[in-house]
Amino acid sequence: NHGGALYFQPLYDAQVLALIANAYSCTHMSAAYSETDHETVCKGIFEVGMPSQIRFFERTGAHNMTCYVGACLALSGQAINRNDWLQMGFGGDRGGLPALLRDGLRTDANGQVDGFWFEGTMFYHFYSVCPMVTVYEMLRQQGDIDPEISTRFKKLFEAPIRMADQNLDLPCVGDLGAPGSRSLAIYRHLYEYAAGQWGGDLFSQTLSSIYQRGIPRNSLTALAFGP
Repeated sequence: NHGGALYFQPLYDAQVLALIANAYSCTHMSAAYSETDHETVCKGIFEVGMPSQIRFFERTGAHNMTCYVGACLALSGQAINRNDWLQMGFGGDRGGLPALLRDGLRTDANGQVDGFWFEGTMFYHFYSVCPMVTVYEMLRQQGDIDPEISTRFKKLFEAPIRMADQNLDLPCVGDLGAPGSRSLAIYRHLYEYAAGQWGGDLFSQTLSSIYQRGIPRNSLTALAFGP
């Protein structure tokens, strides 16, 4: 395994641990758990898995994988009351959400931020946004978001719209199929979120254009976050 990861590499550990954290958060009050079960979950899963996450998080900085590790730290910390992990995901100097949005988006000489993820591939852009939504929502629910963070986060959703053509096709720069194109409609769950949380013509019209293609509007994201 890579970097001391339990499964294969820190990215995959992060994704699995985040799912387990969600499941445990939903069930930890159940009488089905014994005290031994709780101890096994906390020590045998999270405390064993987290050291490699923290090493990667502190070493790597802004990166698509760090977005998942940050979400894992925040979710796991919340699930088992480890505030140190939670605060890493929220605000760690190298990979917390503010650091990701500071270092993962380029700023020009005039202070303008274009909103495209710095790794330069369309796939990594959306791949990185998804776990950042998790951490952003956790912070939003606490009412603790800096306006600059909100502005940069919103730009992550705006940038692909401005790069799409009239058919909602995106240039497939970078990995996964270049040369070619990807449809913005693939990421409609993110635009359900954007249109539902921020509204505005850009997101609302984009979401409407996606569904005018005949795609059914039947996702859990639409139910949870959409307009």
